[in-house]
Amino acid sequence: MEEIEKLERQISDLEAEIRVLSAKAESAEDTEDKKYYRALVLKKLDRLLKEQELLVEKEDNLLKEKELLVKEKELLLKEKELLVKKEEKEILLLEKDKDLRKENLLRLQRLGARGEFGSAAGLGVESTAGSVPISGVNSTTWEDIRTVYNVVIRMVSTALLTAAEVHETEPFSWQPQGEANPINRNAAVQYLSRMVPPPAGQEWYDGAARRNMLDCDLPMAGIKLRGSCDIALCTSAAVRGNLPEHGLRIVVELKKDEVNFNPYQLAVELLVANQRSPFLKPIGVMTDLVRHQC
Repeated sequence: MEEIEKLERQISDLEAEIRVLSAKAESAEDTEDKKYYRALVLKKLDRLLKEQELLVEKEDNLLKEKELLVKEKELLLKEKELLVKKEEKEILLLEKDKDLRKENLLRLQRLGARGEFGSAAGLGVESTAGSVPISGVNSTTWEDIRTVYNVVIRMVSTALLTAAEVHETEPFSWQPQGEANPINRNAAVQYLSRMVPPPAGQEWYDGAARRNMLDCDLPMAGIKLRGSCDIALCTSAAVRGNLPEHGLRIVVELKKDEVNFNPYQLAVELLVANQRSPFLKPIGVMTDLVRHQC
């Protein structure tokens, strides 16, 4: 801006000088004097023309700079609008999340009031609202999980995997204690190790001895699953690293009687197992080690 003002002053001074020289050229009586003043006028006019061209160029550049400033202001305004929209969206999402949490809490409180979570005693899990022992998962709890995570249980009449025929299989004998008792679990681990020898680099593991092996938070469903499976086929590396849940190949739930089979419990164990060991794609089995399995 200062350069433009300076050029304008120079042009004004040149115009004044040209007027003076033109007057002198007109009033000069001597021919040589006239030529001299007219030559000066031409030089001044030439300089005036260049100064005017430079002024036009400066003004054009200034105009372009102003246009750029206007565009930058428009961009800043758009960025502010986007930030405002983003903040509004985040606030809306937070409000929805709060509403969802409230709904889940109320639902869990209702379920807890009806006693549908079962007891957490003896499983080493917290008995707070929303904490569900895996062994106590029922159809209501599974429905909450299924709805949120879009997983279903499909009943089929044929086995998905066809095992090779096994001859001369020793019968398994249950002891009087419950299936979760260490006596029966240890016997089952030894039995499976003999009857179903694990592949190289894998081993049968007493999952119930690690009571929190399948602990899992399902925040979208507002549920904290607590517990473990009875037995698991794990990679030996995971067992040696004291992280068997990250090397799961098969989760096994033992039931002495078929009447106690709980497909929802097995479904939850399988869901958690695939979260813990997603690349191994573990499968789940519920069995009495005699005739029945699912």
